[in-house]
Amino acid sequence: MIHLSQSTLRNGGRFQATTRCSDCTIAGIGWVNGVRGYTFTATVTNGNSDRFAITINKPNGSLYYRAAATRLDGGEVFVVPLP
Repeated sequence: MIHLSQSTLRNGGRFQATTRCSDCTIAGIGWVNGVRGYTFTATVTNGNSDRFAITINKPNGSLYYRAAATRLDGGEVFVVPLP
């Protein structure tokens, strides 16, 4: 679940993740404020400065929200490929 000021994105249980070295991209379909069909792509980078970016599109494909890659102020991001 991701909170965006006054909106909430919930993953609909369908997503895919790809990893490449220290980067991970997660994409899927979810709901925003109870409306189904929004798609999202989030990218996390694990490195000297961990970063997070996300794009959310409306069900019709137009842009709903975008946050460019931003350095995390706290915590850590770990990208761990599963066997």
